[in-house]
Amino acid sequence: MSAWTDEINPEIHFIWHGDSPAGWVEPARRLFDNELMMVTRGTCVITICNQPFRCGPGDYVIVPPDTLHATHADSRQGVYRYCIHFNWNYTGKPRPATHCVIHPALIPVHLVHRSPAFVPRDILHGKAPLAPSLDLLGQLAIVPTSTNSMRRVTGRALFLQLLLLILALPSARKPDREQRSVTLALQVRELLSQPVNAQQSVRELLETLGHSYGHLCRLFRQYHGVTPVAYLNAMRVERAKILLRNSQYSARDIATMAGFSSPQYFSRVFRRLTGMTPGNFA
Repeated sequence: MSAWTDEINPEIHFIWHGDSPAGWVEPARRLFDNELMMVTRGTCVITICNQPFRCGPGDYVIVPPDTLHATHADSRQGVYRYCIHFNWNYTGKPRPATHCVIHPALIPVHLVHRSPAFVPRDILHGKAPLAPSLDLLGQLAIVPTSTNSMRRVTGRALFLQLLLLILALPSARKPDREQRSVTLALQVRELLSQPVNAQQSVRELLETLGHSYGHLCRLFRQYHGVTPVAYLNAMRVERAKILLRNSQYSARDIATMAGFSSPQYFSRVFRRLTGMTPGNFA
């Protein structure tokens, strides 16, 4: 075990656990204290200071205080997470009145619960053994930040056990190669989310990233569950639905405005994704 973990004497501020649906996005925010986030089902991507971490069952990330980060559920089944806000050392001071501020708001310096010097400065993350972690998380969920002193001590002891369990493992951090893959998959999604010229093929667009089209398609499907073309068409259909509710536009106009190369292709894709023609939807 790393020597620094011997100095941990945690203080729990807040515990939350719950389900977030597929596609859910948490806005960028900053925390007053530290947050241990652990995924127990599904997957999500948490981006901390522009560095993405893809988390599945058993994966954890510890977000430092006053650090800009955002999260989104990127799997079809959504994501189930446990989030524990804490200090590394016991202070006995009142916990923060709230746990975060939403970007671009800033936290007053004197309200930030800084980590002690013995805690590593980099982002702590890795994969924990799921079964024992779930057992400890389940016990922590029913022994929250109680006003009962014995229950508080029990909760701190359980949380210390959890921290030692995950931090005592040999470095479980995801290798740089996987982090680069996650980053590249997110770059593809960001590129597809920008206005796209219908006359420019998806292949031409993605190859501006400097990688082969086949490689980018495989990565995108691995991390997002669909091909880049399917993702782009789904976004265009959602845009078309909004336009179809406004009867001043013809189907041909809507096809162009939504980014489809032709009315025929628009109609075919729309019917495949919605089960009805654009005319019937309107």
